[in-house]
Amino acid sequence: MVVFRDFGFMVYQDVNIHPSGKKLSGSARLAIFNTDSYNSRVYAYEDDVLHSSGFGMYNGKGFRSYINLRYKMSRSLDVWARYAAFLYQDVETVGSGLDLIQGNKKNELKFQLRYQF
Repeated sequence: MVVFRDFGFMVYQDVNIHPSGKKLSGSARLAIFNTDSYNSRVYAYEDDVLHSSGFGMYNGKGFRSYINLRYKMSRSLDVWARYAAFLYQDVETVGSGLDLIQGNKKNELKFQLRYQF
């Protein structure tokens, strides 16, 4: 019998700012992760733009951060934005196949506009 013993951990801190009566609110995360292999990857829930959410997969060694912002332009119009980034250590490429990225950074940018009537 072959027993694989992989180890992985992740430590993160979230900050949420939602001042009452203000037009701008948001949230942010900084995470540090280290896993021995893909088999010891770690998943964590992540906040996202309105009506969207996800579970980030943390694999390898590095950092993850994101920031979500909501700006209430008027009573019926909101703008949401999200910027997220992985910064891997000790790698020259990220992903594989058509998702292959040269370098050790992977970024994501989202915008959402909501009009309520």
